[in-house]
Formats: sequence, C-alpha cells, structure tokens
Amino acid sequence: MDYEKAVEDFYVSILNPGDYVIDCGAHSGRHTIPMARRVGSSGHVFAFEPLPSAFAALKNNLSSHSISNATIENIALGEVEGQTQFVYVPEFPEYSGFKERVYHDEGIERTIINVPVLRLENKKFPGKVKYIKIDAEGGDLIIMRGARGLIEKHRPFVTFELGDNSILKYDYKSMDYYDFFAGMEYDVYTITGAKLSREALVESSKVQSVWDYVAAPREGDISMWPALGA
Repeated sequence: MDYEKAVEDFYVSILNPGDYVIDCGAHSGRHTIPMARRVGSSGHVFAFEPLPSAFAALKNNLSSHSISNATIENIALGEVEGQTQFVYVPEFPEYSGFKERVYHDEGIERTIINVPVLRLENKKFPGKVKYIKIDAEGGDLIIMRGARGLIEKHRPFVTFELGDNSILKYDYKSMDYYDFFAGMEYDVYTITGAKLSREALVESSKVQSVWDYVAAPREGDISMWPALGA
C-alpha cells in the first residue's frame, strides 16, 4: 500500500481553499506541495523541517513548482524549546529523528547534529489551523505535546506515524498516543479507515501492518474520506 498517497487522500478530503495547514517533518515537500495547491492562494501551509539538506530540497521544490502560499522553517518541533541533539541518517534521511529507532540495517551510518526546537503552541498563526501532518520517526508525540494548546484551541485533524520499532528509545508507549487524543475527545483511525480502541491501537503499533493514523475531533466531519467507504 502507498501510505503517502493514503495520507494525501485523507487531507484532500478534508481541506478546502482558505484553510491553514501545518506540515511537521516536511522533508522535501512531498505533502507540502499538494497541500498548498489544495488550500489555494487564500490558504497557507506552514512547513517545518530540521535537516539542512532536506530543507534545501524543500526550498528548491517549492520554487520549481511555483508555490507561493507556504512558509518554511529549518527547525524541529518538540516539547522543550532550545537546541537539542538529532540523529541524522545520511543514507536514509527519512529515518532521522530525535532518537535512534530500529533500522532495516543496524550497520547504517548515523551521526548526531544539533537542531533548534520550537514548541508549536508558541507559534502564532493568522487563522484557525484545519490540519496538522506529522512525520517524525517516533518523535510524533513529542511534537503533539508541544502543540497541545494549539490542538485544544483549533481542533485540527491530525495525521501521525506510529510503530513500536520507531518509539523504543522514547519515554512513552503506543497507548500514550491514544490517551493524548482521547483526553481531548478525539477518535483515532488507521489510515485505511478503521476506527480504533485503545487496545486496538496498541496491537496495531505492535504488529505494524500500517504506519499512519488519523486523529479526528469528534465534532469533525470526515464523511468525504475515501477510506471510510473502502
């Protein structure tokens, strides 16, 4: 299954012209560009990418695709602001994150770089944020915790990644993702459209048959999401 396409199918179903969107872990712009096109000139995408090489690619890609409704920052998002160490995987930059994870090859090169960190709820946005996409190789909950005030206020839809192999070195478990959202009256779904209980999310994270999930405010409308009719 193409999970990146599944994530795109979700946000295309809930975004409209004029919406504000946050892309956490934008990489080279795989989702920044289609999101910017979806929200149009009256909307805006705020994209964050900590890796200098990926940020340079993101900047170039936005320019080459004539995307003018996106603001990009070369910074990590987290729970504590300041400078922090970041595990950079040169051969597979998509595996980079706050901590090491289980890799397909444990001999893979890793290096430590320092990156600036912003707490997302401290960032000012010009309007209500409709959607947040998070891709942080195990650090997704750290970003969410740093965005709690924003999530409580704006009630955005959120997509995130989760798998036990990516969170082994973090101080939280898969059930903490569920509890974070349940406490704010959100429901959690797999990216394939299955609504999950706490126990089901824990099992899904363990089995890792899917990597991407949707958190939807209970008052939110996801009726147009194609996966629900699959």
